[in-house]
Amino acid sequence: MVPTQDGFRTVMAIGAAAALAALAIAACLPRRPRTEDEGAGRPPSAAFKEPAAR
Repeated sequence: MVPTQDGFRTVMAIGAAAALAALAIAACLPRRPRTEDEGAGRPPSAAFKEPAAR
């Protein structure tokens, strides 16, 4: 429980700053290269699995 309005604003400011910092860090992470199988309507994990034997 936050006892005052100033305390609430402080907690919200800290949370907003943490969210912006996480966004900045995530924006700097390298993306995983796409494979030929991705984008064909299947989830990325399906591209690396062997097809089921029939």
